[in-house]
Amino acid sequence: MRTWTLTAALSGCLFCVAMQGQRPIAQPGVLAGPWEVTDASGIDGIFLHLSTHARGTAEQPVITSQSISIRVYHRQNGHETWGWYSAATSGGAADAGTMFDGRHLRIENDRVGLFLDATFDAGPHFWTGTWPRDGQPRDVVLERPHPPGSAPSPFAGEWEGLQGAPGLQLRNRLHIAQSADGRLTAWLDRFIALSDQRHGELLSVESSGHDTITLETTNAAGVRDRYQGTLSEDGSTLAGGWHGPSGSGRTFNASTSFRRIR
Repeated sequence: MRTWTLTAALSGCLFCVAMQGQRPIAQPGVLAGPWEVTDASGIDGIFLHLSTHARGTAEQPVITSQSISIRVYHRQNGHETWGWYSAATSGGAADAGTMFDGRHLRIENDRVGLFLDATFDAGPHFWTGTWPRDGQPRDVVLERPHPPGSAPSPFAGEWEGLQGAPGLQLRNRLHIAQSADGRLTAWLDRFIALSDQRHGELLSVESSGHDTITLETTNAAGVRDRYQGTLSEDGSTLAGGWHGPSGSGRTFNASTSFRRIR
């Protein structure tokens, strides 16, 4: 994976799979976000982003299409490399050696020495499988990132917010996880409409202090938006605002205030 080093602008979509013709993932929020294994070689991980399109009503939605992007990364001593693979999409070509059916993930590329074969267990919520490192066989369990020791970042957790006019409020959820090396990873789940549901939108953690945090969107094809939030004294709420590029005059469609739910 050390040969995969790319510019930060490409960190968003790393493995795209069309879900058409397959059973859709009913709870994309369960899969979305980072899953990691840590050992002497560093941290290996995958990060899932799912887009869901549906029709009908919120009470009885019918999923019409669903796509998933999977970012594969390795981090050691603060240095991170990553890569991406494409599987068949509507009207698109597929990379050889890539497969995901909503539960079983397989990525194989002899050129870069990558072979990942893992299955998601929805009960305990982790992945088990094989992910060799440096040519050596290795069984892995991929779990949600968790911090070392007993003093996690005050921002680590799950946050829920509301956005929109009464009766038309959009469901937003902000996740901030801390890895074994102390690094924070953030992502958004946004229910914008039945036809536009996004789980696992990766955010870059630009900075974090005692009670302030700055996050930035990572859309490689679009304009970056930045969130600056302040933690309440009791750590139960996060309030701030989204800011686009100077002079853009637009507002990012996401909550500006969140309450801790976990």
